[in-house]
Amino acid sequence: MTKLFSVFLKIPVVMSTADGQFPGLYCLSLLSNPWLSDGRTLILSSIWGSSQVILSANILTAEVSRISPSGSDFSWNLLTLDGDNVIAVSSSPVDVPQINYGLLIDKTSKHATWSWLNVSSPIFKCSEKVKSLLANRQFDVIKIPVKDLSDSLTEGAKTPFEAIFVSSNTKTNDGCDPLIVVLHGGPHSVSATSYSKSLAFLSSLGYSLLIVNYR
Repeated sequence: MTKLFSVFLKIPVVMSTADGQFPGLYCLSLLSNPWLSDGRTLILSSIWGSSQVILSANILTAEVSRISPSGSDFSWNLLTLDGDNVIAVSSSPVDVPQINYGLLIDKTSKHATWSWLNVSSPIFKCSEKVKSLLANRQFDVIKIPVKDLSDSLTEGAKTPFEAIFVSSNTKTNDGCDPLIVVLHGGPHSVSATSYSKSLAFLSSLGYSLLIVNYR
């Protein structure tokens, strides 16, 4: 436990951040043994904007790196470690959970390289009907700018809001689909881009979803 506290004390507090930059640690839980074999690298899940990602934190340098794919808005949840490799599950509002195996390719360089493989699992297989209903849905993480910016606002208060927008990926001439706005309770929580059966059901009925997050 002392080892964990030393990691969190060294990592600087982030008051505001630019796009794509480390936003600070927002970790809900830790594995019982979250360490790689070097004894100084901690693996954990953390919120990054509207997504959950997997991070590594070095206890000696306090360097934090994102090891789940950075080019994806999917959410990634750490399940367990297999030696120096990672077992995780990824999903999105329109993609059912998928088990992934993360291979630590190069741990000698300053920035370790990871490779991710999909793992076939009968547990997470869904029916063909569900696949067909979700096949014509898409999602985007959109940024909503703050109106009437003034010098009295802090840098954090000037940061755009984020929202997850789930919609049809097919164009029709019938106008816009009906929209459901989903709000969560309180500023100290987040709606992530992970799969939700209830929201996927509403989306499959033809509704667009706007899932709004605080900063």
